[in-house]
Amino acid sequence: MLNNLVKDKNYEVMIVEDDSILAMGLESKLHKMGLTVRSMATTPEQAILHAQNNRPDLAIIDINLNASKTGIDVANYIWRNYNIPIIFLTSYYNDRIVNQAMESEPYAYLLKPCRDEELKVAINTTLHKHHFFFKSKESLNNKTEEFIYINENTKYDKTQCELFIDEKSIKLTKNEKKLFDILTK
Repeated sequence: MLNNLVKDKNYEVMIVEDDSILAMGLESKLHKMGLTVRSMATTPEQAILHAQNNRPDLAIIDINLNASKTGIDVANYIWRNYNIPIIFLTSYYNDRIVNQAMESEPYAYLLKPCRDEELKVAINTTLHKHHFFFKSKESLNNKTEEFIYINENTKYDKTQCELFIDEKSIKLTKNEKKLFDILTK
């Protein structure tokens, strides 16, 4: 059982791993920690479909999925569309890959092979921080207003990720869009 923060909750996890044997091993570890593995995906397409249909509480994603899309692409999509927290668990590490991975706002980046204790701490930290920032899973789905009005002549379109000043669209950088996305949840 996971100690501390998540012991009394029934958290559901999605595993995205192209190696079925590694995925089953990770599933076994997570079960021993008291977590429910809601879905396992071996391709980017399966992962996106599982995220859409199941809305897990956490996604543990490998970066190299031996497909045209990477785990980073999957993470970007599911974070952007569903605010599902991400932990990367991968054997790939270099500055370029880590920088690309950081664009999807992961809560943790772990290298394989990973000790059970490291995984446990990363999961605890991820779920705690995500709950702290977003308060509850239900509040993530309450997107009632399309615009956030900053002042009388400035508004932000949440659906299009655009800032308007005096009805004129202002080009935002990727980081600015992410900041607005976080602030408007």
